[in-house]
Amino acid sequence: MKLSLAIMGSFLLALPVSASETNQVAEFLRAADNGENAKMISLMSDSQGVSGKKLLRKIENCYLRRVYGTPDKGIVAAWMCPEGEKKSRVIMADIGLASDGVAVQIAMERRNNRPAPARTGSALAEGDQ
Repeated sequence: MKLSLAIMGSFLLALPVSASETNQVAEFLRAADNGENAKMISLMSDSQGVSGKKLLRKIENCYLRRVYGTPDKGIVAAWMCPEGEKKSRVIMADIGLASDGVAVQIAMERRNNRPAPARTGSALAEGDQ
């Protein structure tokens, strides 16, 4: 299920976390959607998940394609990475909360023998992107 900002807000409010923690996840996803790398790193956990430096290396030249809500994993973010005219790479990451910020865990990285689709708008917008 693709999450819009409204659905994501409802989903996050259903989690047993404080409002400030909920806002951290939403802020992180907005920053990722807008390519605000410094803001993403400032919101990330130093104790859990990948480091901000490693995440930025992984998603360099990528864009946030989709954000999903899953019953078993919670929030999953998908970055699309163009790699020339005929290839692309997809990075899927589980997004959660740690005691010191947003924890990002790379769940999958796959190379494709097809081009990345052009970005058509926000990954957090309603409708198809």
